[in-house]
Amino acid sequence: MISLRLKARKSARTRFRGTGAETLRVMTQAPHYNRWIADKLTPWAGQRVLEVGSGLGTMTQFFVDREYVLATDRRADYLTALRSRFAGLPNVDVDVGYLELPAENNELAERQIDTVLMINVLEHIEDDVGAVNTVKSILVPGGRLLLLVPALPTLHGSLDRALGHYRRYRKRDLRSLAAGAGLVVEHLAYFNFVGLFGWWFNSRISRRRLIPEGQARWFDLCVPLLRRLETFFAPPVGLSLVMVARKPAEAHRLEPARPSMGRRAEARTPVPGGR
Repeated sequence: MISLRLKARKSARTRFRGTGAETLRVMTQAPHYNRWIADKLTPWAGQRVLEVGSGLGTMTQFFVDREYVLATDRRADYLTALRSRFAGLPNVDVDVGYLELPAENNELAERQIDTVLMINVLEHIEDDVGAVNTVKSILVPGGRLLLLVPALPTLHGSLDRALGHYRRYRKRDLRSLAAGAGLVVEHLAYFNFVGLFGWWFNSRISRRRLIPEGQARWFDLCVPLLRRLETFFAPPVGLSLVMVARKPAEAHRLEPARPSMGRRAEARTPVPGGR
């Protein structure tokens, strides 16, 4: 077992268990959107990848051409699905994964992880400062954290509460997290401009607790056009933020980042889970 503990309140995990699983199921039916996310991150990935919160393997599938992939999650049902899905690939390991580990972790150090992938995971972790510092301790010098998180605290609503999001992020929040951990930001950009309107309507106006499946399918049909537009025009805001941060070849010890007061969302009930 990989000793990476993802802290959560037990009551929250029980309460939201079905919501996260259903959301993952809906998103597996959005292949264009998933490919869009992957194409934003794969050019930055190395050859030895640790994915934190792999869920059903929706993102994992795009990294299996690498030398080594360690897919992790804390839920037994997701781990079973992952093992079944990637059983025929000798370069893919599946293990229990948590995000609370000591500064020295020999088991992970032996695996020479040069890329840590976190897709819609960090917002589920109460101590995100500690989590990013943990990621730095895992990475080999020169390794990268590839991160996608929900953006804009003003969008926080019923969907975020149902999914157990502690917060949504601003650019300055991610810069602060990276700087505090001694990581160098190589790329930071908003992603999916049009998607924020759908999230705002469903989460703030309709106050839904699940992404409507029909809406997700229609949105996915529009993704080829949307991604082409964002190729030519960088969106000023978006539903998500993408960050790539590198561990320097000679890392210097820095003080942990102080959480920004504006980053705390109105809800405090987390549900970690894979994406």
